Amino acid sequence: MRKQTLLLYSILFFAGCHSQVDIPLSQNHPAYGFYQTANKFNVAGGSCTKLNGTLEIRPDKIGNEKEYEKVRELAPGLLIVKQKSTEVEWMTVFFMEYVMAASIPKTCSWNLRDYPIEAADAVARSAEQK
Repeated sequence: MRKQTLLLYSILFFAGCHSQVDIPLSQNHPAYGFYQTANKFNVAGGSCTKLNGTLEIRPDKIGNEKEYEKVRELAPGLLIVKQKSTEVEWMTVFFMEYVMAASIPKTCSWNLRDYPIEAADAVARSAEQK
């Protein structure tokens, strides 16, 4: 019992050691909180849909010669992608979804028309000017 308690405290300690990643995105944007959580832990896809995100853009659909192209990377795993057929841009967060005993790479995306990122653009421009 003592070893189990020590193991539990160790897990909680190391889980708490993660700090927030500084990203050029308003804390009010649903991708902000999702990115912070997904950057620390494997999460369920339901967490994405609860924040009005969509799981429709799969990681294998993003890239050259694919349905979606990368427009800009705001942080590791936080991208703006554009659907080539419609020119619609999406804020996309790469994450690992836990399923039973496995982790599956997924993306959670928000349409930038519905969830604009003006604050992120202003921060990115000021950082580029420095």
